[in-house]
Amino acid sequence: MVGKGRGFMKIKNLTWILIIILLASFTLAADDFEVKYRMLNDNIDEGETALAQLTILNYQNYADDFTISSPDVDTLKWEVVTDPLSDYILTVRAHDTNVTKLKLKPLEPFESAFKLVRVRIQSRNTKTLTELVIPVKRAAQDSPILQYVPSVKASAEMPDEIDPRDQLPIKVTISNRNWRNLSGLVLRMEGSLFAEETTLDLGPMGEVTKEFLVNFDPMQVPIKDTVHFYVMFEKAYLTEIQKPIKILSYSDLDIKKEESSKFLITERKYIITNRGNINSLDPYKYKVSNVESWFTKTNPASTIVTEDNQKYVVFNLDLEPNKSTVLVVTTNYTPLVILVLTILLLIISYYMLRSPITVMKVASEIIKKEGGISKMKLMIHLKNRSRRTVNNLTIIERIPHIASLIKESIIGSLQPYKIAEFDKRGTIIKWNLPNLEPYEERIITYRIASRLTIIGGIKLPATIVKYKQGERERITNSKKLNILA
Repeated sequence: MVGKGRGFMKIKNLTWILIIILLASFTLAADDFEVKYRMLNDNIDEGETALAQLTILNYQNYADDFTISSPDVDTLKWEVVTDPLSDYILTVRAHDTNVTKLKLKPLEPFESAFKLVRVRIQSRNTKTLTELVIPVKRAAQDSPILQYVPSVKASAEMPDEIDPRDQLPIKVTISNRNWRNLSGLVLRMEGSLFAEETTLDLGPMGEVTKEFLVNFDPMQVPIKDTVHFYVMFEKAYLTEIQKPIKILSYSDLDIKKEESSKFLITERKYIITNRGNINSLDPYKYKVSNVESWFTKTNPASTIVTEDNQKYVVFNLDLEPNKSTVLVVTTNYTPLVILVLTILLLIISYYMLRSPITVMKVASEIIKKEGGISKMKLMIHLKNRSRRTVNNLTIIERIPHIASLIKESIIGSLQPYKIAEFDKRGTIIKWNLPNLEPYEERIITYRIASRLTIIGGIKLPATIVKYKQGERERITNSKKLNILA
């Protein structure tokens, strides 16, 4: 039995050695770079330093700097430095490889046959972070118990941009890279706007995919954020992924219309609410006709613009998220009606108050002698332009003293009933017309002769017509007549 026990112990020690050999050379790949390590010395005693060779392959189209660090340094569990020290920022050219060495010294005693140290490599350009878990073996092994070191590969898929009104879809895939059963694996997602944690069971060499839908506040302001994905097992961090996310801006105006009307006045209220997550600076336009624009007032003040031969009332808005404003558009046709009624009243008044009699005086058959006017014929044209008979018309004509009336009988013309001559005023002629029927016209003709040859011209006074309209006497005048020699 003793021999069999020693054989069993040898088999278990051999198994432990094989596992360490498998972990002594390990590769971890990201999308834009790949990290490999190989243990140069992983069998150390207390106080000694292990040595590993670290290789970084840059798949990007440009050179990149990679920062090498360890979270176990901050917790004072390990001393991790590059050899040389300047390689803690390792530059790798595009599509090239660079190699450095890592010195790994435990600061706490070994409690088992091996210890794990975490090493992080982060791209300065893409901020992509990859974490290695490196095992270091204790030289003097008294414990035969050894198992696989937890090792996983994780990836996350999610949009780079999201409208906060939509759900953010996230897909996380985790692969077990060895034969250890990882039951109770913890996946935690953290961002400034949300955090979520779930527990998964990952079998040996297995793969698990978890999908999430994250809801945001629809009024979330636009920001740029980073979502961190942590994979943990038995309170130890195995790997971390970082994904950038941008919350998009949007402007969504909710418009409610209220309309009320009364005689000649229409009032429209537009209650506008900004349902977006940024200030809305978009103008609000209200279509109006050319005539309507003349009789429209707004509160607050607006401007009228013309686009494609169409007029618009334009309000310039500056509306904060989830805030409302009220736009009032009032169209008042009362001034237009007052204007039309005034014009109609003026027209009616004109036709009611205008003289029914029109009188016009013209000169013809002008005879000239010695370069001046000697004789002429004058005609007075009377017309009743109303629909009523006008009675008792008296036509008064005055001839300047420079000329005299030629007394003669003209066929078809009314004869004067009175002729009076004055030294200074000249000659006064009066005709009497008993009535003038509606739309009737009469012409009175007479002739004058100059006492002396008129050089330059003569100005004849206006003809006066007096008549009765009811009990009222009215007077109508013709225009003065200027005759040039």
